[in-house]
Amino acid sequence: MSTNGIFLRTSQDIKRDLRLSSPVKLSHLRVCNGILLAAIGPSTILKLSVSNAEKPVEINLPNAPAGPSLAHLHLSPTGLHAIVSFLGGENYYIHTKTGNCFALKKRSVIMTVGWNGEIQKDDETGPILVGTSRGGIYETSINSAGTITYFKEIKNSLVEKDTPISDIQLRMISDEDEKNSRWICFVSQTAKLFSVVGFVDLPAMQTITKSATQFIGTSTLQSGWMVGMGPSGDAPEPVFAQLFNPKSLGSTSVLSAQSATPSKKAFLALYPPTDEPKRFVWLSGSSYTIGRVDLSVENAKEAMIEEKTIQNFRLPRVEGNLEEAVGVALSEWHALIAFPSRITAVSLYSYATAYEDRIPIEMGSIRGLTKDASSEYNWAFTETHSFKYRSNDEARYVWRVLLDKGDYAKAVVVARNRQTIDPSAFEWVLRRQADKYIQDKNYIAAAEILAHSSEPFETVVLRFLSTEEDRRTGLKTFLEKKLQQYQGAEDRIKREALTIWLLEVQLEELAESRRSGGDTEGDRTRQLTKQLQGFLTRKSVLEFVSTNRESVYKLIVSHADFDTQLYIANELKVLKKQSAPDFFYKYAPILAKHIPRHVFQALLTVPKLRPNRFLSLFTQCQNDREMAQAALPYLEAAVRTPTGKGDVALQNMLIAMYSTHRPKMLKGHLESLGIDRNSIPYNIDYALRTCQQSGHDECVIFLYCVNEMFLEAVDIALKIDINLAKSCARWMEPGDDFLCEKFYPEELRRRVWLKIASHVIQMGGEAAEAIGLLKESQDVIKIQDILPFFPQFVKIEHFKEPLCECLREHSTKIQELQRNMKEATQIATDIRDRCVKLDKRTTVIRAGEVCTSCFRSLLSRPFFAHSCRHFFHRDCLETIVRPFLSKGRIALLDELVKLELRLIDLLNAEEQVGTGSVAHVLDKERKLTEVNAQIGELLGDDCPLCGDRAIESIDTPFFTDDEYIRDANTWKL
Repeated sequence: MSTNGIFLRTSQDIKRDLRLSSPVKLSHLRVCNGILLAAIGPSTILKLSVSNAEKPVEINLPNAPAGPSLAHLHLSPTGLHAIVSFLGGENYYIHTKTGNCFALKKRSVIMTVGWNGEIQKDDETGPILVGTSRGGIYETSINSAGTITYFKEIKNSLVEKDTPISDIQLRMISDEDEKNSRWICFVSQTAKLFSVVGFVDLPAMQTITKSATQFIGTSTLQSGWMVGMGPSGDAPEPVFAQLFNPKSLGSTSVLSAQSATPSKKAFLALYPPTDEPKRFVWLSGSSYTIGRVDLSVENAKEAMIEEKTIQNFRLPRVEGNLEEAVGVALSEWHALIAFPSRITAVSLYSYATAYEDRIPIEMGSIRGLTKDASSEYNWAFTETHSFKYRSNDEARYVWRVLLDKGDYAKAVVVARNRQTIDPSAFEWVLRRQADKYIQDKNYIAAAEILAHSSEPFETVVLRFLSTEEDRRTGLKTFLEKKLQQYQGAEDRIKREALTIWLLEVQLEELAESRRSGGDTEGDRTRQLTKQLQGFLTRKSVLEFVSTNRESVYKLIVSHADFDTQLYIANELKVLKKQSAPDFFYKYAPILAKHIPRHVFQALLTVPKLRPNRFLSLFTQCQNDREMAQAALPYLEAAVRTPTGKGDVALQNMLIAMYSTHRPKMLKGHLESLGIDRNSIPYNIDYALRTCQQSGHDECVIFLYCVNEMFLEAVDIALKIDINLAKSCARWMEPGDDFLCEKFYPEELRRRVWLKIASHVIQMGGEAAEAIGLLKESQDVIKIQDILPFFPQFVKIEHFKEPLCECLREHSTKIQELQRNMKEATQIATDIRDRCVKLDKRTTVIRAGEVCTSCFRSLLSRPFFAHSCRHFFHRDCLETIVRPFLSKGRIALLDELVKLELRLIDLLNAEEQVGTGSVAHVLDKERKLTEVNAQIGELLGDDCPLCGDRAIESIDTPFFTDDEYIRDANTWKL
């Protein structure tokens, strides 16, 4: 058995695990859209939802033939409709949602059904194609009552009569023109595979589904099928007849089986399983064909492209007998082929066996293989067991196969998608691709790839160190890419080294071109000169040249390139005469180091400049007094403009400049910007930190008050002046306009005034002065609040009048409290009465109720019901409520969910094994009930749409800051 594990198998004993009472002998199994349908007996069909914990349902077929004569079981992609066919021609329709079963007219064996993926109705299949054992293809439509709307023959045979149809698959390719929507139909027989491309009238298809009614059918002598009649007495015209008209059949793509072993049935699988097909695998006898589907070709005959046909494919021997394949499935990377004793996965690229899983002998022989398109799980089954195969990093080796085939583009895509899992693989693919480019002398492409790899810098450079022209171009490209990556301040040395190296390479290349001479070389010289001049005028390069002018000149002189030397000198002179905005953005920081006054005077003359583009320049001015004195007039003018007035960065910069170079102007400037912290145009935290570092205490006090940190402001103010501290406390006094003025809690005002009173008493102030603070505080503090601050021995005369006033106020407050208590008692009684009524209230849940979040049936999964009649599935409610929970409650919820799953698994295990005691099981059930109750308290205590959470989040933005920026960027041209 292969142990690389690209697929994981999960086994299930149908009878034991599902606790079925009737005997189980699986003969057919299909899984679609999470619905499993299996024939477990001669006339018994088992229906099970594999996506949730619903109880399995056994459906008995009425008047079914006795014995093992069930031939085929067909299930629609929606999992809602099923057709069962017997060897004797008996056919049944099952509506899986209701479990209703209806007998259809007895005639031919339905070998396959081509389901219509564009009609996904609960009560009707819509137009579908069926293939029979006699080779005929019919179009029909069946409703949930088991009535066949119509049944018409589309094609009596494709090649030879009485050749069974093994498989039919329908796909819509394009619906740009609804009257002529483009479809493809694959028809598989035992020895041939056909693909037919044609046009279908979608409105006609919709008309058929809308006009389907209940009526009595008649049977035709030719087919023996029930044929529905419309109001006019005629059956509807088949919509898929156009696919099989002579014009469409004339461009049919055909593949013939090349198997030496005759086969009774062929198997076909397409990928993707529901959308426009890209790949196919067709298995017939002992051979299989892997190919592509190209629907862009003009000739539809070339739609199926055969990539590889494997003959005599490893038919395993069991007890001396050859095993024939019993099913096939297709994924993005592998074809899964089922044999009675094993499942084999074949690579779609190397055609080698990539995975093999042997089924234990005691579980029986595999009888079939099917794929659930909705989950892309593969299902195999024996007579007693079902096996689910799930992909497990299926592409882990695919990049190696693609590399060996030379398909580097696909290999890079696959390796990049797995970069978090296997970063070394991505690096290896990049190196191999670069090696290929170097081998093909495409050095520029190789350099671009290697610049993003982790291969050592020195190793890459050695590959390009050559006088060969193309290799030098590759070296330049590599150095350019690396220079773009080094943009941080910590990369300055690397950036300068790369700049001087690039300059050296270009000067050397230019010198060689000049020495060669000739007309062609003259054009090349001019081109290289232009490239060099463009390189020298880059901002980062020009900064390097300005700070290392002597070294650059020496390098140019060493190559005798006086033209370039003169070019740089002239450029530096011309720059001073420019007035374009882009010029100042680019070069003002460089020129201001040498002529700051002239630069800032020039900035004042250009009205279209955006001052915030010079923040790096203002930062340089901070540490240079001459530059700061030159910059301040421009900065003051900038913050007075309409755009600069609200620019936080500019305001912060001006505060920093004032604190360092004009401290006397700082407080007046701050006061002029207002005292409302929600409307001030600067960052208050930055301003506060700047003033603290500069030692401007009065500015710190002012900013503390603006930031509503009054206790901290008073602490500093008391060290300077008691009146300054009182002014801080008066900030909190309510104004006349109660709608506009801020309201500060009385407790905060009390604490501030107590701090002032304590300071006055501790500093030896008179009792009268301390008592005077009572009125200054507008009675925020009382006499009893400041008594503890006085010394133990003090005369009572100073406190007589305030004490009497305090007692009178207390008497009034006691009476007010008594009234409030009486009102509160009455309110509590009313609330208690309402709670008693609410405890007895019930909510009726109707069968048709849906989840408010996913709009699916409410009763299909565990749910929560709120009194406002908003209903949610538990998993949907958890997704909605999670953003409203704190980190601690989210962690608690995750822990409870894990505990709940663990308890359920333990209970299921003990119930299956039956070894646990009753007390032990009851204890676990009690714990599970408690966990469910705790989860219910976290999730269902409040409706997320109309409860308190919804009201509290009404001012929450629809986007986070990062999401808003990403969305805004998508609208940029």
